[in-house]
Amino acid sequence: MSRTAVVVGAGVGGLAVSSALVRAGWEVLVLERADEVRAVGSALALWANAVRAVEFVDPAAAAVLRGRPSLGGLAGLRTPSGAWLARMDVDALRAMQTVDAPIMVERPELHAFLGRQIPSSSFLLGRTCTAVSQVEDMASVRAGGDAYSADLVIGADGIGSVVRAAVDTSASITSARYVSWRGIVPASVGMEVSDGGETWGRGQRFGYIPLSDGGIYWYATLGTSRPRAAELGDQKRLLSELFSGWHEPVGALIAATPAERVLRNDVNMLWPQPRTYVHGRVALLGDAAHAMTPDLGQGAAMALEDAVELAIAVGDVASEDVPAALLAYDALRRPRAGGVAAQSRRMGQISQLSGLFSAGLRDVALRLIPSSRMAGGFGATANWQPSQPPRAIAPE
Repeated sequence: MSRTAVVVGAGVGGLAVSSALVRAGWEVLVLERADEVRAVGSALALWANAVRAVEFVDPAAAAVLRGRPSLGGLAGLRTPSGAWLARMDVDALRAMQTVDAPIMVERPELHAFLGRQIPSSSFLLGRTCTAVSQVEDMASVRAGGDAYSADLVIGADGIGSVVRAAVDTSASITSARYVSWRGIVPASVGMEVSDGGETWGRGQRFGYIPLSDGGIYWYATLGTSRPRAAELGDQKRLLSELFSGWHEPVGALIAATPAERVLRNDVNMLWPQPRTYVHGRVALLGDAAHAMTPDLGQGAAMALEDAVELAIAVGDVASEDVPAALLAYDALRRPRAGGVAAQSRRMGQISQLSGLFSAGLRDVALRLIPSSRMAGGFGATANWQPSQPPRAIAPE
């Protein structure tokens, strides 16, 4: 049976769901507003749930990822002076099966993995979605003056999703009240670190983790009620000033990063969250459905989980049964992704505390939490398995 889908957006979620649907025998058209399929961002930490989702989409890609070293040694939370707030021996925790450490991957490589099963003829680039409508037994996307109809339309077009207006209008793009920077120290610099983790100050954070190729990924935050009040000029100079006096290798990482590899973003989220991810033959996934703060490192993972479960829900259904299948997808995904988004928001509020008393009380509390319990919390967030094995949606 011939079934068609239009996927709006060629990011992590859009590529993953398109690949999974192609494997299930669907004809897929991917509309991307950019003139090329490109990754925006630096690197991602893929927790166990994200790797399982990649395995569902492309087992060979997951095998490559699992063959790489993940974070080992010491990790945890520190103060700007370098004193440990919570310290974990990752290797020991892994041996006790308490936590699977994340695997780092650069975004362009992940995009290449997720998109390699999609025929090049399935991509329509430079097409901006302007509206989505539904008539009888089809859904339609308008882009660039043309209309593209299908049995299913998937909005994977990010936090500013146009598709979302056809599904739910209750969600709102809200500032998380902090800005973030991300950067990569290239392997060619020859800089080495033996650990990883985050450092929490008052309204500021800095984290770093080694990459498998010898490079180092880092990120930084600055809390402010007006995110754009942060300077938009020389970002390296600003960061050097903001984190002056923090323990090494914070300053060294900033100094070793090429200016063009420092990315700055205002951190926004969908809050309140949508009341539903689906309407008729239209479904949302990833940031279009539940854009969250990066405080748990689960944004991309949730998009990958969405993609897998959406493909499972509609994989072998007839065209007339797509709306019912989407309701099942919504019932499964909204509690899961919405709950993680809420947890991430709370984590951001705690980690960005800036008051002398409130931040100090937080630090005292952190020192009292056993490392195994803290690691178990992250492990629980990543404790997801696909509702069906990959073979369940393989084409006949």
